Amino acid sequence: MKTAVLLVDAGRAQSAAAVLIASEFFSLRQVQRHTRSDKKLREPCEKAAVLLNFLSAPYVPQQELDKFWLAVNFHPAPPAYPGVGAASLALYDMCKTYGVTAHRMTDKYDAGQILRVRSFSIDNSWGYKALWDRALRESLAMFIDMCQAIAEEQPLQTYYGGWSGPAMTRKQFERHPSFVEVPK
Repeated sequence: MKTAVLLVDAGRAQSAAAVLIASEFFSLRQVQRHTRSDKKLREPCEKAAVLLNFLSAPYVPQQELDKFWLAVNFHPAPPAYPGVGAASLALYDMCKTYGVTAHRMTDKYDAGQILRVRSFSIDNSWGYKALWDRALRESLAMFIDMCQAIAEEQPLQTYYGGWSGPAMTRKQFERHPSFVEVPK
């Protein structure tokens, strides 16, 4: 059984499920729980075969990524929307479809090789919260698929497109006309 380190968002219900799922496929060496406002890892990562970043916000420097054979991030948006604010931007752009992305991690946010994308239709009645909730559920489904593929040594890459551009930063998003402060 491969060893893994898991980074999760402490505030998301899906994160608790991700810990249980990952423990079915990997020997978990470490689980780090972060808040959305955490900018750095709480502690160094233990060395393991795989790093899985499920909805966790902190920056992971290259020296940490170098500890792993494979580091995968689960981005709750399609490749057209790297970075923050993706659900709001997609609604602003009146997209008909949305999705979630699994990609190799690099020392830049949402810039690594895309491994898989799951797409779904956007219902015309959805607002930001409905779209975001669906993206979180699809992220968990993608997480299950990727954990199984990694554990069983299946081919990981099934998507051969790239990102639309550099990841949008929080400051850029807050200046965009689609930005609305969402109550916590």
